[in-house]
This record gives sequence, structure tokens and C-alpha cells, in this order.
Amino acid sequence: MTDRTRLSCPECSRSFGRIEHLRRHVRSHGSDRPLKCSRCQKGFYRIDALHRHEQSHVQSALSKGIRACLPCAAGRAKCSGTIPCSRCLSRSLTCQYPGPKHSPAESVSAASSPSQALMPNPTMPAATAAPVNMEGVEENIAGEPTLSHTHQSSLAVSPSVAANIVMSAPNQAPSPNYDLGFTGSAINWVSMDYTDVFNPVSQSNTASSASAGGRATDLRLPIEVLNSPSEQSGLARTPSGSRAPDSTWSMSPPGQFGQRASSRLNVHRQSIPLDFGSGSPTAASQRSHSTGQYYLDGDGSRLPRVRKLKKSNQQQRIQDLLTPVSRLSRTGNQPLGFPMLGRNYEDELNIPSLIDAQTYAVIFERFQLTCGTPNGIFTPFQSTDFVSHEVLDHFVHLYLEFFQPILPFLHLPTLTSSRPPWLLCLAMAAIGSHYADIDCVDRCAVAFHELVRRCMIVTEECQQENFDNILIVQIKLLSAIGMLYCGDEKLASMAPKYHQDLVSFCRRSWLQAAAPFEQFTPWETWQAVETRRRTGYCIWLLDCMFDVHFGLKSILALEDAVVPLPCQELLWEADSSRVWEQLWECASEVPSLLTACQSLYVEKRLQWTMGEFSRILLIHALFHRTWEVETYVRQPLSRWTPTAQPHSHDRQLIQGSSWLPSIPTYTKWRNAACDCLDILHWSANSFIGAASGIEHPTVLHLHLSRVILLTPFRTIVNLACFTAGEPSALCSEAAVSRHRRQIERWATEDQHKARLAMIHAGVLFWHVRRYSAMGFYEPPSVFLASLALWAYGTFASPAVRTASGSDSPPTESDLSEHPTSMYLDRPADDELVQLFVRRGNHMRAKIAGVGHLCSKDGPARVLVEGSKLLEEVASWGWAREAYRVLVKLAEVCRAQQDGGDRSVDI
Repeated sequence: MTDRTRLSCPECSRSFGRIEHLRRHVRSHGSDRPLKCSRCQKGFYRIDALHRHEQSHVQSALSKGIRACLPCAAGRAKCSGTIPCSRCLSRSLTCQYPGPKHSPAESVSAASSPSQALMPNPTMPAATAAPVNMEGVEENIAGEPTLSHTHQSSLAVSPSVAANIVMSAPNQAPSPNYDLGFTGSAINWVSMDYTDVFNPVSQSNTASSASAGGRATDLRLPIEVLNSPSEQSGLARTPSGSRAPDSTWSMSPPGQFGQRASSRLNVHRQSIPLDFGSGSPTAASQRSHSTGQYYLDGDGSRLPRVRKLKKSNQQQRIQDLLTPVSRLSRTGNQPLGFPMLGRNYEDELNIPSLIDAQTYAVIFERFQLTCGTPNGIFTPFQSTDFVSHEVLDHFVHLYLEFFQPILPFLHLPTLTSSRPPWLLCLAMAAIGSHYADIDCVDRCAVAFHELVRRCMIVTEECQQENFDNILIVQIKLLSAIGMLYCGDEKLASMAPKYHQDLVSFCRRSWLQAAAPFEQFTPWETWQAVETRRRTGYCIWLLDCMFDVHFGLKSILALEDAVVPLPCQELLWEADSSRVWEQLWECASEVPSLLTACQSLYVEKRLQWTMGEFSRILLIHALFHRTWEVETYVRQPLSRWTPTAQPHSHDRQLIQGSSWLPSIPTYTKWRNAACDCLDILHWSANSFIGAASGIEHPTVLHLHLSRVILLTPFRTIVNLACFTAGEPSALCSEAAVSRHRRQIERWATEDQHKARLAMIHAGVLFWHVRRYSAMGFYEPPSVFLASLALWAYGTFASPAVRTASGSDSPPTESDLSEHPTSMYLDRPADDELVQLFVRRGNHMRAKIAGVGHLCSKDGPARVLVEGSKLLEEVASWGWAREAYRVLVKLAEVCRAQQDGGDRSVDI
């Protein structure tokens, strides 16, 4: 860069190449130092300088006689003396301190307790061993993966180290409730260097302290517990609905999980109930009381380091699923009403109450107006009871904890700093009620969504409220999701009206947020424009999801997504203008979804600054582009080459083949989409490794995308619903025969892509079993994956069934070159995946609880396994509809096999 193009400082002779560097330098000439040290009140204008200064106030524990940790001693580096020390934390090393020098008798006692090496030194000050709620860890180098705030671990970090941690919160997972013990998984996702940092057992005896947000976490366990077999087998809950006779548990509802659930867990010494079940069918036999967490324990193997999602107590929801006719399937004018909740909910979130007494009074008044008394417009509810103020506020907090990370279009700093509108609070509470741990959750959720719908009608007709247009759109967005996924047929039939209103917003008002930001944009202006961008992209995403999940034809197209993509989550979640300004200086411009999709296709490159929400949008952009190509190649004139000379109408030439995999243009675009998905998946794997093997929700979208793009999923759903006797599946016999031929042709002629789709459908089962975020899209995803596996197992070529069912011994070539089986519902290396894609017709495709997919009982069993997964994601009432279809279809499959050999080779 020449001197002519450089930017000079008006106060001195220094010059800079970037405007943000110049602005930062100019502030050094002023006297304003807004950032103050909490110890000495010294002022700074840069936050990194303040963090470095605060480290000088922290007294190292080494000055009190504590020895350096082993990695620092080996590297001859300074050790901070904390657990883990700052050097080991930044380098992801195993921070382990040498044992204290005691008498020989004490040394023998210490040697008899291996877990003592994992404890803080008893002579260490409490301040240096205080655990900090790690809501996010971000490397200081641009482009490095960050750890989501939802991947929480309690690590003993000194205040000086914690001050250097950038509390980032990318939208990777909506705060799942993860088991703090080792699970029965047989796969070690990441290396020891990663997992030791997040090892909960090694940190479980540290003292409790409040995090930066003021949330206290107590993960202390007595030494007797850590020395007991429960440490070696993993600390886990008993199965849902059961309790150990000698244990005392304070069970937390599903809305209270992660670190909050840990703080509510009261564990008594020598009374730890053990759950020896796992996702692996043979894990119980492989697990031993003598298995340790390190190879040095000398047992030949160690416990796997994969954290597992805790299952909440949902016995009543499962009973609702098992009911043949749901209580909530309203017919006629059956009245609604809120149930009587038998317990009070205490809010434990570190978020101020969003619903004050005045807001609750307005909501209660609107409930009485629209649902409590006859008014000639709406049918009154069966009961005039309404939820209490505390319960309503709790539902709003459930929304913020579960749903906000899934669709982050609400600006939380703005919501918490002012009183949000009552109608928005009501819509948030309606969504949050799906996550409440109450017996009548479905009835409560349906009543909420009906109340929101009635309030919206009154508000729009009377026009007495001064609501902004963007606020009305956001409420309709939440209401459309609740109405479609709550499982109520009447509400679902009214949702398309809201769908049309949302699409109209995108075509009329969304483009107002397409202009790039200016250099000196105020925070308030920025968040208003960013809110409009995110709201529009959430509508665009839902428009695509409604097409996949319910067959509501997508109205928006990829060419409509010309607005810049949402910013990174770290910038969106900045809680003050000062923090936002620091991050805004380092932020770069983001492209539109259309531009990012073109770059991914052509350049095979993914912009590293894209957040997780933007990556989910990009996955669905690949759907749109593939569908556009499909629409084009299906048109008869697309197979005709225009000429100047007239020709006779050749019907056969113009119609051609309608089998998409046989059309080269479509095949190339589909392969290109698969390559793009691989790029996105490789990026997601880096987050999984940094999160100690925990998968974030983007992974589910990546697996489902292969099922959508590589299978005739609409045809499969139609055939399955017809076979199950669903009244909505109105197909003629000719249409059913056509569907069968198309699916059989897909399973045989397009077998390579079919087997690739089966791998991702199986691993989707793995993800939902362990890392479910209870998202509204999970029941349809499990439903589509289950039907895809059923279709392949039913219509695979006879050669596959003959080879899989043969009891003949394997040949020498099979033993020396290739494996003969593969578990579809477990992560596998890329080499094994590609081997199954190429020659899977000679391999057995196995699934836990199913056996071989292509055996005689395989299709029916995979449907049963899919119905079990739907029980685990039963927060959304639509799971009942999917459950009913899978169970009925499984019964039909078993009835067709009565009288035959139903043995399954497992």
C-alpha cells in the first residue's frame, strides 16, 4: 500500500491502512478512558489492555509454596497455580499437579486414592480454585473455532484467566442438559488434549462460585464418591420414572438443565444411583467396575470421553403418545382450557423477570375478554382458570433458554433492558410452554396458541395497540410455528394464513435491511436493522421447512435472499453498546445468502465469519437451488433444443425421461450440492472436536439434508401414509403403484446415493438419542429419516437381501480386504462411509435395536425404533401424529409377514 492511500492521524505523524485501526489510535490521544480496572480504577481505552492490566493484580498461587503443574515444569514455563493453569488452558493441555510431599504413610494413603490427583491442592487458596461457568471459549486468532455457551463445563479458572476469556455464544446448541459422567459410547471423538479440559470428573470436586453472570454452580462431590465404582462407571441418572431406593435426588424440570440442573442436584455420599444403560446395545457387557478413565489404570481400555444428553422425565408425554386417539385431537367445537398446574415454578435463570405485574394484568384481561366469557366471536374456554404470574414468567424463560438459540431473531439485551410488549411475551410463553415439565403440557400449549391467535385477531381488527410492524411479524412467526407443530388439527389448518402474511413481509419490507451499514452506525440503529434481517431470514427458513415437513409449497426462492446474512452470534449478543463497539470494529461485512451460496458452489469455500444460524440457512439454500434445477429439468421444453425450422410435435422426444437421476444436468447439480454439504460438515466437525464431542444442532440439519436431497422423500411419505391407512393420504391404486415403482427404482438404480442417504439417516438417530435440542424440527426429521430407512429396507434389491441373509462363511477376500457389516447409526470414518456407498450391497447395514436393515423384519423394526425416538422429542405435539403413522405402518409390515420366517440376523 502506498503512502498516498494510507490514512494519517490528525494528531501525530502515524499512518494506518485501515480505518478501524485509525479510529482506535485516535482514541489514545484523548483523555477519555471509559474502561476502568475494578481494583485500582485505572482507566483504559482498549479492553485487551485492561485485561492484561488486571492480571498484574492477581497473586500467583506459586508464591505461597504451590509447585508448578507438570506441563509447565516440563516446559520450564511460568505457572499461574490455578486449576487448570492459564498456560494449560490456552494450550489445551492436561493440567496436573504433583502430589504434596508428605510422610510415607500419607503418601501410601494418597496412592490408594487415584482421584486425589485430580483434586485441588488442599493448601491452595480458595480464590485460585474457584470454578467459572465457561459460557464460551474463543481463541484470540481469527478463524479458530469457538465453543458455544451451551457447551458448558465447570472449570477451575482464576479470575485473571477468566478475564481473558471472550464470552462468545455462537448459536450451536440450545443449552442441552448434558450428563456430567462418562457414557457407554465406544467412540473417542477427540484427543486427550481436548477432553481433559472438559473432563467433568477431574473438576467435580472444585469449590463452588458464581460465574460472571452471577449464576452459582455447585459441582462438589465427596471424595468417597469419586473413589467409589460410580466414578468409574459414570455418574448418570436412573431411567425416567425410576429411583434408586437409597438415593435422594432433586429432579429438575426439562427447562432447568446444563449448569442450573447441576446446581439443583443433591447427591448424598455413598448413594449414587447408576444407569448402566447406554446408546450402544453391548455397552452394558463391555463396561466394568474396574475400568478407569486413563490407560494408565491398567485395565486394557479406558472409559470413552463422550458426554451424553440427559433425558428429562417425560413419562406422561410417552403415555400420550401410546394413546391410540389423542386427547388433544379436537373434533367439532370441543372447548379448550388451561389445566390446573399443581406446582409452582421458581425461576432460577440468571435473567431479570420479563413480565411485570402490569404486563401480566393486561394478558389476564385479554384472556378474560377473548376466552373467559361469551362474546359472540370466540367460543369460551372450558375453564376460566389462567396460569399464574410466576408460571407465565417461567414459560418465557423456557423460551429464552430453549427456543431463542434455535431461531435467534429477538435481541435479548433490548428485551431485558426494557419492558417488552405484552403480546410478544404471550407468544414467547406459548412457545416456552412446550418445554415445561408438566403432565398436561400439550393441552396447555394448545390453549396458549389459541389465546395468541385470538389476541392477534382482536389487535389487528381494533388497531388500538401501537405495535410496530416488525413486532407483529415476529409474533405471527412464533404463532405459525406453534400452530403447525403443536399437533392440533384446527390450529394447523389456520396457520397458512400467517404463512402468507410472513411471506408478504419478506417481499415488501425485508429489502429495507439490504443496505450495508455505515462506518459510524449507532448501536440502536444497528440492532433494529439486524433484527429485521434476522426476522426475514427466519421466515425464509421456515418457508423452506414447511415445504419439507408438511408439503406446504415454498413461496420464497433463493433469489429473494439478497439481504446480508445475520452477523456472528458474538456481535448479536453483546449486552452493551461499549462491548458492541469493541466487536464492531473487528467485524467484517457479511454477504447475502445468494452470494454465499454462489461462492460455496463455485469456489468451494465457506466464509469463516459466518455464524451457525447462517450456516443452517446455507444448508437450506442448497435445497432451493436443487429444487430449482429439478423444476427446470422436469419441464418438457427443457429437453428441446430451439431451432428456426418448424418440426412435427414429437411427444416422446419432448417428454423424455422423468427419472431425475438419469438426467445428467440434475445429477451434476445434486453432486455439487453434496460437495457443498461436505464442506459444511467438515467445518461442523471442528466445532464438535472443540466441544469435546458434543454435536450442535447444525449437525442434525446436515444429516437431514442428505435425506432430503438423495431420496424421493415426498413419494416415500405419501406411500407410507397410504399404507398406514391415514385418511389424509388420498391416493388411487394407480398412484400407489407408481410410487412403489419409483421407490424401488431409487433403491436399486440410484443405489449409491440411496446408501449415502441411509448412512446420514442412521446417524441422525445417533444425534437425536444423545444431543437432542428439543427443537420443533426434530420430530419431522426423525419421521423422515425413519421412513427413508423403511423404504430402503423394503425395496432394496433382492441381491442385497440374499447376501445379507446368507449364513455361508465369509470368503478370504472378504476377510482380508473389506468389512462385511456397518452400523448406520454410529459415526464412522470417511473411508468406511465411502466403502459402504460403493459396495454396500455386499455389506450388512445394521442399526442398534433393529439388526440388519434389509432383513425380513428390518423395515418393521426400524419403524419401531423411530417411534421410540419420537417419544424422546415429544415436546411438540406433532410428534404424536408421526408416532401414529410409524406404529400403524409397522403393524402393517408385520401383518404382511405373518406365517413366514421372521428371524432377524443381528
